[in-house]
Amino acid sequence: MHNTIAKFKDSKFQNFIVRHKKYTPLLFFIGGFIFDTLTLGRIDRTYDLVVLCLHMSSLTITLYLYNLADDGKWVDTMLNKFQEYFPLAIQFFFGALSSAYVIYFSRSVSLTKTVSFFIILIMLLVANEFLKKRISNKYLQFSVYFFLSFTFFTFIIPVFIKQ
Repeated sequence: MHNTIAKFKDSKFQNFIVRHKKYTPLLFFIGGFIFDTLTLGRIDRTYDLVVLCLHMSSLTITLYLYNLADDGKWVDTMLNKFQEYFPLAIQFFFGALSSAYVIYFSRSVSLTKTVSFFIILIMLLVANEFLKKRISNKYLQFSVYFFLSFTFFTFIIPVFIKQ
């Protein structure tokens, strides 16, 4: 198992991350947006529900692991080696979820009635690119997480209860 981790550490992915460290957050952000734009269609489609639930679950787990690693809980464990990727994963999920919400919101409601909420989503989508340096701020993390969770349940609950 240690050899697998050593191979991962010397992988092309890690070399890419190190070489393009300045642009990596932007690439992950754009990757999440492009993924959602190409794959998401309707909020009530099974595939879309699975993707959104996986994004939300993965974001929750990654935030949990990141904050435990930040508190020193993972020292001398396998997760310690991956903690440098947690902020990138968090940023990817922030970008993917906020872009999904912008996509669904623009397709499903009258923007004249909910302009302020839509503007907040757009600002979150753009601001995500700048969150990498501030992602360690737990207030910011959980403020964004709360907003994304609130929006997630705003979309998902009516789909699940079919109203």
